Amino acid sequence: MLKGWLQVFFVLRVALRLLLSRKRQSVITILGVAIGIVVLVVIISMAEGYKEKFIEKIVRNTPHVVLKAEKVVYKTVNSYLDRAVWVSGSQNDHQIIRQVSSLINTVTGVQGVRAASPAVVTEGMISKKNKNASVIIKGVKLNEEKLVSDVLANITEGYIQDNNFYRGILLGTALAQKLGVAPGDRIKIVLPSGSSEELEVQGLFKSGVWEIDTGVVYTHIGVLQRMLNIQGYVNEINIKVNDVFQANQVAERLSKLTGYKTVSWLTANTNIISSIELTNIFLYLVVLFTAAVAAMGIANVLIMVVMEKEKDSAILRAMGASSRQIQLIFLIQALMIGIIGSVIGCLIGFALVIGISMVPLHLSGDAWFIETESFPVKVELLYFLTASAFSILTSLLAGLIPARRAGKVLPVDILRGEV
Repeated sequence: MLKGWLQVFFVLRVALRLLLSRKRQSVITILGVAIGIVVLVVIISMAEGYKEKFIEKIVRNTPHVVLKAEKVVYKTVNSYLDRAVWVSGSQNDHQIIRQVSSLINTVTGVQGVRAASPAVVTEGMISKKNKNASVIIKGVKLNEEKLVSDVLANITEGYIQDNNFYRGILLGTALAQKLGVAPGDRIKIVLPSGSSEELEVQGLFKSGVWEIDTGVVYTHIGVLQRMLNIQGYVNEINIKVNDVFQANQVAERLSKLTGYKTVSWLTANTNIISSIELTNIFLYLVVLFTAAVAAMGIANVLIMVVMEKEKDSAILRAMGASSRQIQLIFLIQALMIGIIGSVIGCLIGFALVIGISMVPLHLSGDAWFIETESFPVKVELLYFLTASAFSILTSLLAGLIPARRAGKVLPVDILRGEV
């Protein structure tokens, strides 16, 4: 056993001496590995942080599932699959939900549903003097809507209560700036049918989701019911679920149970989420190329060491070192480079990620979908462990060819002068 430990010590000592024999090249190679780790950690932390912040903003400020006044039936495609098919009734039946209270009771009784709120939603236009904007107008019951969405809890200006909301309207701060209005001003809303009404701006909200802050306004449900002549009826039920990532399953259960079309937040934001994930894939490819460059640097240094130390390798073989030990010397040298580079890279990467999260940086919602005051990052131990493992594995792979070449050097070739 002592002999085995002596052999290990011998291999480690020689590998360290070879690493230190070319200090400049070794330092540059280690820095290359460290930079690869930094790039990997920073990109993953920023990409996952932005995705997490986007999802957080969406699930906090929009209903997790929307039940719409569109009838569906389920036709059996085969014994394992049901397919939803949209059908039209009369024009009135297609656009409104009549048994509102009964339907809400049914919805809230479904497993996974936390709360439900009735709403009347329509497209329209709001105008102030010579300025106007196309928006989605949502008529809601203030106290009930707060149970399914945080938008109305993010009032930045004004003060509203359900009992004085009947003649008022709420706008996003970005939309209010565009129109040049403030709480207390009066603006006109115009529906596609031509009906219009003037309402008082009672408050401004800021959700951080650009599409909501610039394209959605809220008024009392009774205002739109009166303007659309559907008193007592609604055309949407907004629903909040317990597990946001089970929203699709809950939506399907609700659709089968009620016979109405349902849309989850995942379905509604499929294009944006897919765009974010596609961008992340491109970023990860950049990281892979960076790691490949670092691996080539390691291979280059080790090949140079092998070429310079061929005579020393032959002498070691003549003194009794086996071919396997010679190969291990160069593999351990590559492993040392990977480990040292990973430690340095993780420390620098951690400091950089924390620094990025603390730097004030206003992200405009029109370019980033969401609005934040600093770049969102996500710090996870898994990212650092993954980056380190990937870097160390790459370093070992880079050391295979030089190690095999060093192990093939024969003392007799040196003595004959053939190498």
